[in-house]
Amino acid sequence: MASKITDNTIAGDILIVKELCKQLRYSPEKTKFYIDAAKHGVIAVETLLEYAISKVGKLQRCIKNGQDFSDGSDAKKGIVGTHSHGEKRRGQNNTRECSIANVENKNGKLRIMIADASVGELYYFSVPKKAFAGRKRISVIFNADGDAPEKFHNRQSGKTLSWKLWNEYRVNSFKELCQ
Repeated sequence: MASKITDNTIAGDILIVKELCKQLRYSPEKTKFYIDAAKHGVIAVETLLEYAISKVGKLQRCIKNGQDFSDGSDAKKGIVGTHSHGEKRRGQNNTRECSIANVENKNGKLRIMIADASVGELYYFSVPKKAFAGRKRISVIFNADGDAPEKFHNRQSGKTLSWKLWNEYRVNSFKELCQ
């Protein structure tokens, strides 16, 4: 049975691959090879992410359950998509989000790279273990134009994980994600 890869997933993977190739200082020819592989859905982008984090952050990769790196952290990549919740009526109940699954067995912080293909942007989050402990997945909510929903910019109390992702755990660059 063939895998179902959406146009949105391919576009998001291409955004991520371009940035990783830039961070790894790959030649234009090598970059083109990786982009072509992403276009056909035949590259493990999360593995390339792990490799890039290890090189840029000077971290040792490891093959221990629950972590990708010797410091106990784990790399995750995600793509923003639109999901309907309940009955659809003129676009109501649609949410733009990125769900990061299988976090329950992670040993340390998550280093998350998310692509939003609809706006051509990349987002980086460094999430400590205590923030997602006891969860199977975390969701990052986006507004229609990319970035955090307005309610997360103004909220003063009742800091949810979604609020904390945007206001406490978001980092500004790939290099910062690797620290």
